[in-house]
Amino acid sequence: MQLHAVLHLEVSTYDNSHFFARMEQLNSYLTFLPCNKDCPSISTVATERMNVIFNEYELAGIVLNCFPKRYENQYYLNSGTVPEQLDLLHTKMTQIERVLDSAQKRTLTLANNKGKEKAASSKKTCFE
Repeated sequence: MQLHAVLHLEVSTYDNSHFFARMEQLNSYLTFLPCNKDCPSISTVATERMNVIFNEYELAGIVLNCFPKRYENQYYLNSGTVPEQLDLLHTKMTQIERVLDSAQKRTLTLANNKGKEKAASSKKTCFE
C-alpha cells in the first residue's frame, strides 16, 4: 500500500514550474515521514518500509493526475503514453497550458463580441 494524496491544481492561479519544483521537493521529504518499520513494537521482519520516495515515472504520473482533466486528456491525446520523465512532462504541460489558455481567451473574446453585436443591433431597432 502506498501513500497517495488527492491534489487538484488550479492552473490559472499557479505557475507550472513552481508546482513541479514543489512536488519534487515534497517527494524528497517522504523519507522523513514516520513508518511502521521504525516501531519495534508493531513491526515484523515482513513489514515493508513505506516511506520511500517515488521514482521519476511514478512521480510524473502523480503530477499529471493533479492537473485538471482537460489538461490530462490533452496530454494523452498528444503523447499517447504515460509520462516517463518529469522534465518532459513539465515541457508538455507548459505547451498544453498555453494552447488551452489561448483557446479559452479566444472563446471569451468571441462571446463578448457577439454580446456587443446583439446589444448594438437591439439598440438600433429600438431607436429606429
